[in-house]
Amino acid sequence: MREAVAKRWLERVSAPLAKIAEGSESPPVKFDHWLRALFAAKQKRYLEDPEMFATYLTLAREACKSVNGYKACLTDQLELILADGVKQGTFEVPDTKVTAKAIFDAVSRFHHPAHSDEWSDPQLPMRIDEMIRLLSRAIEASRKS
Repeated sequence: MREAVAKRWLERVSAPLAKIAEGSESPPVKFDHWLRALFAAKQKRYLEDPEMFATYLTLAREACKSVNGYKACLTDQLELILADGVKQGTFEVPDTKVTAKAIFDAVSRFHHPAHSDEWSDPQLPMRIDEMIRLLSRAIEASRKS
C-alpha cells in the first residue's frame, strides 16, 4: 500500500512535467519551463504543508521501486527535451541520456526532499535563475559564423 501511495504522489509531480516535455514549445523554453515546474512542484508541496510532505517523504523512502521509476521517468522527460533540441540544432549534447542524468543530479538541491529545509531561503529564486542560465549555456549549440 505504501508503494501505491508513494507512486500516486510522485505521478502528480511527473504528469505535468510530461506535458511540458512533450509540448510544442522550443526546446530551450521547454528546458526552462520543465526545470522550473519540477522545482515549484516540490517546493510548493513542502511550503504549503510540511507535515504532509514529511509523511510522503517517509513513504517514498520505503517505496524504492516507485522512487527509482519516478527518477527514470523524469530523466527520460529531460532526455526527450535535450534530444529535441539536438534535432532542431539548438542544443549541442553528445549523449542526451548521460546529460539528462547529469542535469537531474546537478539540480537536486532544488528538488530533492533532502534539501527541503533550504527551500524557504529568500535567495532561492535567484539561485534557480542562475543555475538554469548556467545549464542552458552549457547545452546551447555553438553559433558558427
